[in-house]
Amino acid sequence: MYAVEDPDLLVPVDEKAFIICRYEGNDYAAGVAYAGKYKTCTFGFPFETIKDEESRDRIMSAVLHFFNSKKQP
Repeated sequence: MYAVEDPDLLVPVDEKAFIICRYEGNDYAAGVAYAGKYKTCTFGFPFETIKDEESRDRIMSAVLHFFNSKKQP
């Protein structure tokens, strides 16, 4: 495991983009998703640096559900 020294802060810039997670302690957006003609999900940090296995599984499950969902959020 390695430390993320400079995680990115993200901002949704379209009405079909939205924040999906925030950094602990400062409320900045750590992840953003978009659902329009296509779907995408972006994190401001490497996914593998999520230390807690339960948290990693929960986040990945939510991302996969988002991509497999037919309806728009």
